[in-house]
Amino acid sequence: MACSSTKYANMTIKDLKDELKKRNARLSGRKKELVERLIAYDRNQNFGQTEDLEPEYKMTLPDPLSYFDVNADSTFSGTTLEKLTSYLAKFDKQLDNKVKRLYNERTIRYFKISYDNDLTYVASSCYAEYRKGISYEIDLLLDKNGSIVEAQCECPAGEGPSAHCKHVCAVIYASIMFRVQKHKG
Repeated sequence: MACSSTKYANMTIKDLKDELKKRNARLSGRKKELVERLIAYDRNQNFGQTEDLEPEYKMTLPDPLSYFDVNADSTFSGTTLEKLTSYLAKFDKQLDNKVKRLYNERTIRYFKISYDNDLTYVASSCYAEYRKGISYEIDLLLDKNGSIVEAQCECPAGEGPSAHCKHVCAVIYASIMFRVQKHKG
């Protein structure tokens, strides 16, 4: 720190301002303030700079108006416990009681589907586990056999295309339970 402090202290105000201009920083102030500002920039190397971040993953979804609510009269075939188990196995994860509890505590706010050829899109929302005022949007893509092709969730752990957070799992589990209830009736 003393090294950059000495380096800047020996510079002229014009040189200090030139250095600050390279960093798109404010140029106003006394010499002491200019030196402090440059030291702060050195300490926080990325301060004031933009990073080249990869864009967030977003599933390609059908028109929102093509979705309809799933209810007792729906022909939605859902998926199976075996398909969910297979999907989670890819991530060394298993269906746990937390997911079942999320489903049983009715944290799923809505459940809508849209069809596109042999694909089924599921749009859903699930409350956060401990903060009921917060909910996350979940999207699933199932193939004609009910296998999970893609999944995404708005929660920090749910980035697609292979999201497997507890919210995604709760929505997939809801799909399984719909199928079970439909076959019982």
